[in-house]
Amino acid sequence: MSGYSGTAVQAIGDHCFLAATNLGGLERFTVDPDTLKVTSQETVLEDRTGVQYCHCTLMRQYNATLMVCVGITVEVLENGDVVHTPQPMDAYKYNNATGAIRRRRAVFGDGPPPLMCYQTGFIGGTLVMLRGYESAVSHPNGGFDFLAPNTSIWMLDMNTWKGRRCGVPGNLAKFLNDKASRTTGMITSQGGSLVAFCKSNALHICVDHTGVSFQGEQVIVSNSLADLRVRPTAEVDIGPYVCLFRRETRRHTTEGWESNVYMYDRVSGEAAKCVSLPYPDRVDCACMLNPTTMLVVLRERTLVVELDPCLFQRFSDAD
Repeated sequence: MSGYSGTAVQAIGDHCFLAATNLGGLERFTVDPDTLKVTSQETVLEDRTGVQYCHCTLMRQYNATLMVCVGITVEVLENGDVVHTPQPMDAYKYNNATGAIRRRRAVFGDGPPPLMCYQTGFIGGTLVMLRGYESAVSHPNGGFDFLAPNTSIWMLDMNTWKGRRCGVPGNLAKFLNDKASRTTGMITSQGGSLVAFCKSNALHICVDHTGVSFQGEQVIVSNSLADLRVRPTAEVDIGPYVCLFRRETRRHTTEGWESNVYMYDRVSGEAAKCVSLPYPDRVDCACMLNPTTMLVVLRERTLVVELDPCLFQRFSDAD
């Protein structure tokens, strides 16, 4: 699994998972159920040509996996600045059972323009896209500026492949334009709602027959002093909770980093710190291989994490 930095992974059942490469390719891996080691690898979709990097997200729905892919081209200016420009969004629908793959070009009418660093998620048969930037510039001194932020939410019907723009209440527009969320990961979803994270806030998005509704709330960490100035680098839906990965400075020292794991309770809106991963690398993406086993892709390595079954035991009072 080396070489998959900055991409996405998605389990597709029967101890198999898909991984998107950083050039828009798609690989299928098979895992031994006992040792959890990769036993086979198959190229499903070749890397795209003419791009230097692809921003990809993978979402499983209706026994199929959708890869949303935006290629990034670069141009070096005379002053040494490098301009990063996204290409139009492509979507590839992979049939988890047959292995067939089909390419679709999304139709958004009058927008949005090609975006990089967006977030995506499913509500029923609708793909929701928010945040993102129209371009970015990296400087010789290591600085990086994102330009022309998208503060709208776009809905793409997966049957017609046509999109529409949804207005966002003024008090939540700042959330979508928060520079700390410029490279956030995928939205996690459950039922008819989505939740997106940025620093110390969570944005809930609900879609029903009456339309789209939004609710923003502050995330409270109940059992630890967390540095909420740091955004999550990856999120995983594990059922009753959302697992958040944050790369933070080490406690009781001013040097070094650690990758910490938090469990966000959808009901209470609180998060609890669980453990620190044994390596300080940034977590780029993760997915559940089975109900209690998580695949975690770090910048330099890949981990298989076993979750405590007690984590899923939830009780309520009965009168």
